[in-house]
Amino acid sequence: EMTLKVHNQLLSVYLDRSEPQQVRVAAYLVLMKTRPNYGTVHSILASLYGEKAKQVGDFVYTHLQSIALSSRASLEETRQFVRILMKEAEPFISQKYYKNSYSLDMLAKELGVGAYLDLFFTESTRTVFPAGFNAIFGTTVYGREMEMIEMGMELSGLQDMVSRLLGPKSFLRDLLSDEEEL
Repeated sequence: EMTLKVHNQLLSVYLDRSEPQQVRVAAYLVLMKTRPNYGTVHSILASLYGEKAKQVGDFVYTHLQSIALSSRASLEETRQFVRILMKEAEPFISQKYYKNSYSLDMLAKELGVGAYLDLFFTESTRTVFPAGFNAIFGTTVYGREMEMIEMGMELSGLQDMVSRLLGPKSFLRDLLSDEEEL
């Protein structure tokens, strides 16, 4: 009962296009960590057909692709839902979105241990640099998964910093031209 209420609340935030993109992506990620049911995954995938925020669509679509390809045991049920639904939707939405999510899974079945790394990028509409990223590193020991480190960073000022360092009026350019005059 409580899980269904949480799912519905998170799905409502994700589907609300008036919410900031970062809030929508965060709601989606938490929702996907709570083992969504078939109907929830269907609603998420169906929302991509009319998604206006390219950054949200890119992120969600490629995250779903990563889940479909993952070998992590904790994603088994969700992976089955995603594979079925993505197979139906692929011809209609695959040309619309670009990859913003990467996942690496390694599992030594004979030892019962493994590790995974998930990287997520949020594109910026203003610059060539991502607006932010999130990285999750975890381990699997005898079928039990544990997230060891989760790190996220807002990169919205990165373009300005690079321009100040390397642009035509940069501090670095001034410093190098001063040295050449000596």
